[in-house]
Amino acid sequence: MMGATTHGKRDVWIEAGVVWAAAEGTLPDAAHRNLAQRAITMAASAGPLSWRLLLDYRGAKLTADVQSLSRLAEQLSGLGLPAGTRMAIVCQQRSSDFAFWERVLRARGHEVSVFTDAEAALSWLHRPNAEEVATADSADTAVHRILKG
Repeated sequence: MMGATTHGKRDVWIEAGVVWAAAEGTLPDAAHRNLAQRAITMAASAGPLSWRLLLDYRGAKLTADVQSLSRLAEQLSGLGLPAGTRMAIVCQQRSSDFAFWERVLRARGHEVSVFTDAEAALSWLHRPNAEEVATADSADTAVHRILKG
């Protein structure tokens, strides 16, 4: 665990280019916001390429209802979460609450997916997104043009 910050039973750290935020125990709205704020602050300080977040709720029990999750999605943008952020949410089992949160965050312009397996979440986070693929394709095209003269 590199660069770990501990606040109670909640941890935020950067590992392999991903900002992890792991929660344990009961996680009321205020604690949830605090965890998200610290993850966003860490991602912002790590530079523009670090907007890949893994929110690990496997050991947590969220006390948020659908309205609270909707407000949290709005607050994440207000906390500085830029549009286009890739975010993996890992939980013990998919629920309608996590599926709803995934949809709300996507509607706000983020790439979000819910997983029950952290390895699958990491694999998804490390795949190039559409913008990175387009940039690479554009660079390849430019190189081919130069080489063909």
